[in-house]
Amino acid sequence: METLENHLLPSAEIFFDHSQDWIFQQDGSSSHTAHSVRNWFQEKQIPVQPWCPRSPDLNPIENLWSYIDHKMVNTKITSVEYLKSVLFDEWLKVPSDIVKT
Repeated sequence: METLENHLLPSAEIFFDHSQDWIFQQDGSSSHTAHSVRNWFQEKQIPVQPWCPRSPDLNPIENLWSYIDHKMVNTKITSVEYLKSVLFDEWLKVPSDIVKT
């Protein structure tokens, strides 16, 4: 829930304006479907897309990761911290139309 609070909510603020409806998607992992996590989504009024367990190939986030990977193809990664920094920067540069498709 800390990750959702500190990363999902700020990302949603960047990619979606307040008038847009959006649905969060996650797999059916037990850590994602725990009562406390489901309650958090309900409290925040964030709808969650029902998802089949063990179906990562259907996940549209894979397209986003491919987009970011393509942007980083010529980046020489020298450390884990540098990788995190580059990923964070590239994430913030993703055009909203890429996220919405």
